Amino acid sequence: MAHYPDLNDMDELWPEEGYAIISEDELKPPDSDDFVTMLQQFSDSEFALPPSREGYSYWVHDADGNRYSRSEWQTYREEQR
Repeated sequence: MAHYPDLNDMDELWPEEGYAIISEDELKPPDSDDFVTMLQQFSDSEFALPPSREGYSYWVHDADGNRYSRSEWQTYREEQR
């Protein structure tokens, strides 16, 4: 049985500064090297997550160790304005 990675222990998924979009490919086994990847990094919060797509999950990690789901990210951005 495939083992799901502990995202908090995966340093490559956490930006040193700013924010990062993280993608999970639900079609790949959880123990594959690219099951979860950092797509892109940003210095400020003025970006949007990629559109919803079947088989993929997207969320945001920030340099302070916070993780935001799609709805949490929308709320966070609205509060920042």
